[in-house]
Amino acid sequence: MRCYLMRGGQIHGIEFLKDGPDEKLIEQAKAILQRRSGEGFEGIELWSGSRFVYRTPRPAVADQKSLAR
Repeated sequence: MRCYLMRGGQIHGIEFLKDGPDEKLIEQAKAILQRRSGEGFEGIELWSGSRFVYRTPRPAVADQKSLAR
């Protein structure tokens, strides 16, 4: 399973996880994102081969604008 680390909607890092139940791997991926939070990653995507597994929710554009105020 591949865990892509995202920044600005693009892949800026990758970590490989051993196969297992999706729920367990999602938790591992969230822990990776937290551990690497100082690197400016905004989210993660998990893929098992060509199968999409999980993506962290991204704030809507309107929410981002309101946060900037």
